Amino acid sequence: MNQNQSAELREEQGRLFEVGFNSGILAYFQQYQIKTPWLDFYYSDLAKLQFSPIVKALIKRSNSISTTNQKIITRLSELTLLRGFLGGLNFMAEYYQAQGWTRLKQVEILYYQCSFCDENSLGTNDKGDRTSSLSIIEQFRDIVKNLGKILPDVDIERYSKKGEFLKADTLILCRNKEDYRLLVIDTSIYSVDASQDLANSEFIELIKRKLIREINYTSSKGIFDRLNIDTGEDKDLSYAFAAEMKDYFGAFQSENDNKESLKLIQAGSYGYSFYKFLLKQKIIEVETKITISAIGYSDRGISSLIVTPQNIKILETCHQIYTEDYSKEKAQESRKKILNLIKLQVYKSFTGGKIFVDQLLKVAPKQNVSLTHQEKLTDFVNTADTI
Repeated sequence: MNQNQSAELREEQGRLFEVGFNSGILAYFQQYQIKTPWLDFYYSDLAKLQFSPIVKALIKRSNSISTTNQKIITRLSELTLLRGFLGGLNFMAEYYQAQGWTRLKQVEILYYQCSFCDENSLGTNDKGDRTSSLSIIEQFRDIVKNLGKILPDVDIERYSKKGEFLKADTLILCRNKEDYRLLVIDTSIYSVDASQDLANSEFIELIKRKLIREINYTSSKGIFDRLNIDTGEDKDLSYAFAAEMKDYFGAFQSENDNKESLKLIQAGSYGYSFYKFLLKQKIIEVETKITISAIGYSDRGISSLIVTPQNIKILETCHQIYTEDYSKEKAQESRKKILNLIKLQVYKSFTGGKIFVDQLLKVAPKQNVSLTHQEKLTDFVNTADTI
């Protein structure tokens, strides 16, 4: 399997993860009898999803003729669906617990956007993006009508563009009396690496290697890897995603390796789009009490951003960052800016820092070299010492 096929298989496993995640959310709604007509709305699409045709489509797209590889793809797909389902089920339980909404029968799901068709069904249930979006909006129109409000015609083309809410993996608007919550989640999966997974002849060995890979990844990350920002009405955290962050995310974003923080930016963009949509359609007012949670969720971790209308500027910045197209040339330019910034910081942080950095930059790719930097700290205080 070549690199392009491996990346495609990983992307399609990500779709299965998303389907499982949203199935888990619906299962939670049904289990706790939360008021929502969306269970019936998505039932027909779920009923058309059959695991066997999906796996056959996956195997066909992978061009895998090996019986062993086909078995591995099947098992991986089962695990991916299960991990997604349990993730969605547990996430909603933890989310409502965090909101302090203990009487779940008072909760109403006004809008729930996800997809169990088209690409997420791997072509086994094709409806067309526009048709699917129209049906979701019509369902929302009926719910809004029951609230005594009218939803005017919606520009589907506009809200189907990059960064707009109809592109969101999971988008939920719920309320408890007059208290609104908007939850936007963008999912991804990292545990699938077809170039390595399909090289294993024994499934047990595959699982073993996957576990080792995940443990090594987790242990390599620091405390600042998982980004969580909670804003309140009296806080000004507009610095959290300043416009200058565009260079950073533009420099390091990659289609094949989306970090949770990048998925968080994506979710924030969708959240901003939907919030402005709700205001424009007069579903809510500027003074409406609403909390918006943007989540970057993967099988490795979660990054979250919780915003109130007073700090909506943060989500607007997310929208600007995500919707701006980065060419290869622009990405290279951003990388140079970030590298120069890192160099300046190291210059100031180490004695003889400039010499040290210049030596590092002279090292050729894949060149085996040993560099040593030494300095004596005279004002160092051990954190274990008595104050």
